[in-house]
Amino acid sequence: MVALRNELIENKLTKRFYLWTSITPLIISLILILIIFFLFRYLPSRLPLFYSFPWGESQLASHYQFYIVPVSILVITFINSVISAQLHSSQLFFKKGLLLSSLVITTILTITIIKIVFVFV
Repeated sequence: MVALRNELIENKLTKRFYLWTSITPLIISLILILIIFFLFRYLPSRLPLFYSFPWGESQLASHYQFYIVPVSILVITFINSVISAQLHSSQLFFKKGLLLSSLVITTILTITIIKIVFVFV
């Protein structure tokens, strides 16, 4: 009886973990979309986004290209969630790893957008 109760509690916590690690990147992505949309008028027409390109004009992106970041978060989260759902229930480590990688990528991209926007606002 105690083992069954512990298993139910663990199963409930695992489902809650999956829910929050799937929903959080989506919410943050939508917030980033709104931030970019509402800050259009305060930002210059071209912003640095492509830092891997040589210095100069090739690093600059338009406002509409800035939507690449939130859409990337959505796509990565969707792909990781689908792959995680397809894994067998005994592969909890890989399921959690995929979902946590979505959170890490979301955090890195969010910090990047915020730093670029606050340079110009």
